[in-house]
Amino acid sequence: VQAAQKPAGPLPPAPGQTFLQVGAVKRPEAEVIVDVLKKRGFSAQVAPVVAGQPDDALWRVLVGPVPDAATLAKTRADLQNAGFPVIVRKY
Repeated sequence: VQAAQKPAGPLPPAPGQTFLQVGAVKRPEAEVIVDVLKKRGFSAQVAPVVAGQPDDALWRVLVGPVPDAATLAKTRADLQNAGFPVIVRKY
């Protein structure tokens, strides 16, 4: 029986992508927020502030990537209407 490898943690987004950040919290809380966002129909993910960081560091909660300005504006408004603070983050 082969031992299961621990999966690598979430990776930062690719350069050139634009996301909407709705928080920076410890990983367990970030994953809860991602679950809530996904249930509300948003494409959300957890991303490290620094690649390879420990789980007890701050993790970003990101929605996106957003492909264009129109999608960015609509998604930002939808998040704000749902009560989430929003920061535009370009990688």
